Amino acid sequence: MVMTFLDGSEAYVLGFEAGKAWGLCETKQWPNQMLAHTSNVRQIELVAKHFRCDMFVELSTESPNDISSGTEWCSITFTPQPKVKLSLVMAEYQNGVQAAAGGLTQTPLEG
Repeated sequence: MVMTFLDGSEAYVLGFEAGKAWGLCETKQWPNQMLAHTSNVRQIELVAKHFRCDMFVELSTESPNDISSGTEWCSITFTPQPKVKLSLVMAEYQNGVQAAAGGLTQTPLEG
């Protein structure tokens, strides 16, 4: 669908695209994809980073609805970054020496 913006400035259009990227990442339905201006990739990358998403950018030979506007377009695919599992390892201390798997390591005791 092609829609005319009341404010046709480049900043408005790029902001609209960044808002679309925000909405796609916020839904957390993966993978998701959008078409955007190549000049907006860095801003959209910040959105992806905020939501801890990876993004794959590929130059597109098409523009929305085959409208030739003279601008370059790209296809952006978002995927979630792998979750990191953190583990807490309990260790015993004897005289300021930490007993750890694979050997002993010297660890200063605080307090």
